[in-house]
Amino acid sequence: MKKLIYILLLIPCLIFGITYQTESINNWSPLCIEKGIYAGILKDNFAYTVSFLYANESINKVFFAGISADIYDNIELTSVIDTMNAPSPVNVPFISNTVNAYAAVIPAGINVSINNFEFGFINIFSYQDLLGSYNMTNSINASIRYNFAIYYAEINIYNVLKTVSLSEGEFSLNYAPKAEIIFNSEIINSNNWKLNGRINVSIGRSDYEQYHMKYYIYGANRSFGLDVSYKKIVFGGEFFSPKMKIYAGYKPSEHYSIYAGYSGSADLMSLNLFIRFNI
Repeated sequence: MKKLIYILLLIPCLIFGITYQTESINNWSPLCIEKGIYAGILKDNFAYTVSFLYANESINKVFFAGISADIYDNIELTSVIDTMNAPSPVNVPFISNTVNAYAAVIPAGINVSINNFEFGFINIFSYQDLLGSYNMTNSINASIRYNFAIYYAEINIYNVLKTVSLSEGEFSLNYAPKAEIIFNSEIINSNNWKLNGRINVSIGRSDYEQYHMKYYIYGANRSFGLDVSYKKIVFGGEFFSPKMKIYAGYKPSEHYSIYAGYSGSADLMSLNLFIRFNI
């Protein structure tokens, strides 16, 4: 009977998923980063992203820094036959050229543990170059977590301060914070099986992201996640969310682990593969 219950709990995890394994490193919560070396590649609708991150620790602290390179391949540039007039059935646009664009993201931060509390922040600097036009930004994400015996409560705030931008010599400050509240609890912890359940609530501006519930320019999402591990295999899941996320991982030894993830919605999808080396 117990085995049947475990299997029924595992099925949704094969369909849905979560955690940082489905996202590029600049979107990770700083509290999910542990000591080790992370290397991976992500492919979405627009670009390939190659990432590397190094994390080390001292007493009650984890320091980390990395770099992520985006390659936008075969961007199509269009033109019209008569550049003096607007596009029309007789002035049909055509592809005049294809180009590549590049972007670099540098995340760096720290986690600190004090008794049952964990604090973390990650500073994200990015540079993008498209056809000689550059754009630089700098933003900060912050997190706080309180650990209980078998569960924890966490708050992640993205763009906690105003985002600094410099584009073609023009300086600007933008403020579009987003909050994520997480309640995570251990459900099963046996010799071979582990199961965690999680409730996520995300709040932000609806003109920047898709939300289930909207009020004026603000919106909110809710989702439910599960993480299951059996011996050296792990699965993760998140559902009832605009973006479906799934991941699976395998840890053949204590020295390294391999993860693959999928994140997708009606408009955007990404595939991610990375390796974590223990140091």
